[in-house]
This record gives sequence, structure tokens and C-alpha cells, in this order.
Amino acid sequence: MPIKNTTYKMENIFDTFEVNETKEYNSSLSHKCYCQCQSCNISKKYIKFIPKLFIVGFLLPISWLFLIYLYIWPYMYVNSEIDHEAIDLEDLPTAFEIHQMLDEQYIDVTSENTMHSIETERNRKGSISGSNLALCREKLITKVSESIVNSHYEIRRSIIAWALRSLLGVVSYIIIIIFLVLTLKKSTK
Repeated sequence: MPIKNTTYKMENIFDTFEVNETKEYNSSLSHKCYCQCQSCNISKKYIKFIPKLFIVGFLLPISWLFLIYLYIWPYMYVNSEIDHEAIDLEDLPTAFEIHQMLDEQYIDVTSENTMHSIETERNRKGSISGSNLALCREKLITKVSESIVNSHYEIRRSIIAWALRSLLGVVSYIIIIIFLVLTLKKSTK
């Protein structure tokens, strides 16, 4: 039974492997977990200023127009196809590193067992075969690709939300101006 559990853990080692763990695991993979297309690179430069620009928009509505422009320009006119750096073979985990991850996860799973049983089960595990290493690497690449796609759409979602808020602000200012003009015309008659 413990050997079966080890095989199960080996096949699913990267199922709970998050981007933060990827950063901790390998610093050379950390910058490769984010989309690096031109539109994301442009948006990353301005994303920290967007909430401030939105608030300034209540005093200067032109900043709202600039926020709408920050959505239209990177996502309509600049290349916004998901892009990333190539992942080198050196960035992928070795059999030893996967074995260490398995040891950590296996000890967590069997934490209610005695220390003697943990040691005997760990010694029974043996080494990782080539097919399991390939499977673990494939799972890591899948997780990295998912995080790249998620980062692209998270940035895009954030920019769209602020652009729509700005558009709503511009429309509300236009409606307020129209009502003010109509009221002033009525009051002067």
C-alpha cells in the first residue's frame, strides 16, 4: 500500500504546484511564469498608476480618457498574443529534486504514522524512473504554461475593468454636463 501511495504522489506531484512554489523551487523559472507579450509588457509599466489616474479623473476627466487609451492601444494595436521565454532543460527539475519534493510530500501525507514506519516506507520508494521524470517535467511545464496564460488574462481583466470604470465616469460627466446645460437654459427662459 505505501508503494502505491508513492506512485500516486509521483504522478500528481505538480497538481498542487503553484507559481509561488515554482519561484521558490527555481529562480530561473520565476520570470518565465508570466506573459511577456508586448501588450502585457506595456500594461505592466502603467498598472500601478491606473487606480491613481482613475481617482484623479474626478478632478481632471482627461485622465479617464487616458485610461481608456491605455486599454485600446496595447490590446488593439500592439501584438497581444501570449508570449513567453523558452524553458531550458536546465530549468526543469532533476530526478534528485523531484525525489526531494516527494520526500517532503510523502512525510506530510504519513505524518500520523510513527517515525519508524516513515523511514521504512521512504527506504522502499527507490529511485524515480525516466518515464516518471518525464511525467513530472511535463506537469511542471503544464503548470508554467497555465500560469503564463492566467497572468496574461489577469492583466487584461484588470485593464478592462479600469477602462470600463473610466468610460462610465466619462459618460456620467457628459450626462451631468447635459443636465446642467438644460437646466441653465430652462432657468434663463
